[in-house]
Amino acid sequence: MCVFCYMGSKSFLEKVAEIITDLKKYNPNLIYVKIHFYSKNNYVYVPQELLPLYRDVIVPLADIVTPNQFEAEKLSGISINNQDDALKAIECLHTKGVKVVVISSSDIGKEGNMLTLASTAKNGVRECYKIEFPMLDGRFVGTGDLFAACLLGWIHKSNSIKDAFEKTLSTMQSVIKRTLEHAQKLAGPGNKPTPAQMELRLVQSKSDIENPKDTFKAQLNRKTLSQSAQNQAATSLRNQLSGLENRHSSSGLLLDITRGGKRVRGCTYAQVTCAFILILVIMVTSAMMRYLERESGFKAISTHSVVLMHNSLNTSRGNMTHLSNFP
Repeated sequence: MCVFCYMGSKSFLEKVAEIITDLKKYNPNLIYVKIHFYSKNNYVYVPQELLPLYRDVIVPLADIVTPNQFEAEKLSGISINNQDDALKAIECLHTKGVKVVVISSSDIGKEGNMLTLASTAKNGVRECYKIEFPMLDGRFVGTGDLFAACLLGWIHKSNSIKDAFEKTLSTMQSVIKRTLEHAQKLAGPGNKPTPAQMELRLVQSKSDIENPKDTFKAQLNRKTLSQSAQNQAATSLRNQLSGLENRHSSSGLLLDITRGGKRVRGCTYAQVTCAFILILVIMVTSAMMRYLERESGFKAISTHSVVLMHNSLNTSRGNMTHLSNFP
């Protein structure tokens, strides 16, 4: 596993990309986590000229990314004003090759709440979960690093994005609440805690990090096939139908399918079977009538019956023609 944090030098970023590429050649199972490029309150700490390098070189190498709302906008080029926008941004990052995308925090939840989304792309299937949690009044340092570390640990341990997502958010809320309570106690009533007093209480939260309480339950927001998987499935279905058509047309049995917007004439197995049985019954009955005519002299009856059977046979053949156009 390789976790990548802040880096503000172009040459360093390029070297990191080179190292990760080489490491993945030697170990394809290497998990590379790109946390974020450090931004707070819509301000990016890294030089603006490095953003394309993060977006176009570093992110495509990552297996897991955990940007906040503002960072997700910068990495995807999509403005996030609602959940639909967030899902589009997540899809954009998936198309770059990222397997797990988590928007760690956003202001698109209900009033007074923050919303976080976690999405996986595995075997062409997109699975996205969401959790809303109450917004706590305070500015904290290091929450992004803690979030990524917990998420990576639980993904490795449980191999379930839903479980890892729930435990990570539960841990985060426990740590932040403990930190805020301690900071307010140190600052005193009516006073605003200093940055030093808001230092995350990680050591004191050891038990919550190791065994978080199930404070939050993730809701399945969306489960879909990726566009490439949809195209692949459609192509496979078309090939199967084409194979069936060719196989059955050689034996005189055509399936009623559509190709290129045009209907191919044919009939289903059930239709063929019913028509075959009807013809067989007519043939047997006709033979019986001829036998009775020859043996018992029931010429008038048998001739009439044969005429009826002949008409039925013609009707059956007509039905076969109609069945070929049966939807």
